[in-house]
Amino acid sequence: MTSAGMINQALRNAFEAENAKGIILYINSPGGSPVQAGQVADEIQRLRAKYPAKKLHAVIGDLGASGGYYMAAAADDIYADKASL
Repeated sequence: MTSAGMINQALRNAFEAENAKGIILYINSPGGSPVQAGQVADEIQRLRAKYPAKKLHAVIGDLGASGGYYMAAAADDIYADKASL
């Protein structure tokens, strides 16, 4: 199990990396806490504003429901397989 704090720290590290041209957030989640998802979505929006040249791409695996989709919606793009839920 992961938390918003862990995800947000990983996002900060990725955005702050000088060689990173973009960030991929892989999501495979049945949902989870809406509060935690909201904290991640807020951090994504903050980082996107701070680093506008670095795009964040959300990739949905098998499942991107509820809180997973909430986080993905904050990304620049969302990619999902035709069979992803």
